Amino acid sequence: MGSLSVSLPHNARSENVEYLKYLGYVEYLTHVHNRNGPSPEGPLCIYKKGNTYVNTYMGRECRDGRVPRVSRMIEVVVFGIPRPQGSLTLFRAKNGRDVAKYGQTVYEWRNQVTTVVRRVECERVTGPVRLDVTFDLPRPKGHLGTGRNSGVVKASSPTHPDRAPDLDKLLRAICDAITDAGNVWVDDGQVVSITARKRYADGDELPGAFILVEPQTVEHQ
Repeated sequence: MGSLSVSLPHNARSENVEYLKYLGYVEYLTHVHNRNGPSPEGPLCIYKKGNTYVNTYMGRECRDGRVPRVSRMIEVVVFGIPRPQGSLTLFRAKNGRDVAKYGQTVYEWRNQVTTVVRRVECERVTGPVRLDVTFDLPRPKGHLGTGRNSGVVKASSPTHPDRAPDLDKLLRAICDAITDAGNVWVDDGQVVSITARKRYADGDELPGAFILVEPQTVEHQ
């Protein structure tokens, strides 16, 4: 059984729950404490679709309960704008030394992914793993109409994001974020198979990353 953990923007909880319902998820358990007791963000609510569970905070009164324990396969959804992790850039520190760092938005995105992944109760894999990621990217404003057509994708707009950010750089940030979480794998060098895609988040869809990690098995080879 997989476990899906969702990162919800604090100012758009109700909208995101409606999005989960739009995807076919139904309320499974409500007013649930997490395993460490009540969260300052509010109690944990669970939505279910087949054997996939969505864990999310709703800010309601809670009662005792447990999140379904997961196996070695996890699914994670992180809502937000995926950021590519490219080359390091030299910055001048206060002590006058040059420090190599990524842009601030890369660290913010990685931290968001790490935070969500850490919420998943799973068995850490020490062998080879398979990674599957779908990136839903926001469309540039130039792809959308104005006036009466505000928010409508222009017929002349591309159907796929065949431009930056590069898919391999998006993956680099995800792999490092999962490694930082410490509960899924030991090191991203364990990843022996990757399936990845990027698409535009159109209509009511929200930008973000849909991530699946599971042990590499014979049938996957």
